[in-house]
Amino acid sequence: QDLKPENIFFIDLHRKFPGLVGGHGLHYQVLVGDFGNADLFRDAGKNSGTRPYMAPEQFQTEVIGASAGAAMDIFALGIIAHECLCDGLHPIGEITSDVWPRRAGVSRRWGEKEVWRDWAMSESKDLSCLRKYSPVALFKALSDCLAVNPADRPTLEDLDKYLWQSLILTDPSSAQGIRVQIDWFESNYQAESWPYFDERIDVLRKFYSQRP
Repeated sequence: QDLKPENIFFIDLHRKFPGLVGGHGLHYQVLVGDFGNADLFRDAGKNSGTRPYMAPEQFQTEVIGASAGAAMDIFALGIIAHECLCDGLHPIGEITSDVWPRRAGVSRRWGEKEVWRDWAMSESKDLSCLRKYSPVALFKALSDCLAVNPADRPTLEDLDKYLWQSLILTDPSSAQGIRVQIDWFESNYQAESWPYFDERIDVLRKFYSQRP
């Protein structure tokens, strides 16, 4: 529900495993962490988030069903991908860190909910920068991530497929090794093997749901 750059963390695998230096595999392991808004719409019925990364449906007042969570994350992933490929440029047309969070010297308009809501709900988003810098095989998938209608966005499974297809096309020599690495990482984060972690997450969610 609150996927954004501040909630994405990196582990430098070349420091952790010096033997990987010079190889064709992953340089960084990416982790997502958030103990505030994560799944708050499911646990407390709150449609909150961080405005530059909120999907259109998060701006509505009606409670969102739990099944909508993946589509929200896909929308945020589309924005983050745009920022990564376009040197920090949000699809709204501004460098995100220049206007959010709003502070002294930044136009008041960027602190208004309506500005971000109207952009998210726009059917005609300007994706010319994304088209210029995105791998050709990924452009449609990433642009579809920003669809107003959640049903028009790719599923997590579809996006995973498109990412692998793009990697195989652009860097086939690295694709196989990266697949092995990712399978290994994912095998270490199976929910059923972390009961204490799940318990801590549940306690934190209850704590944050009671905050005003």
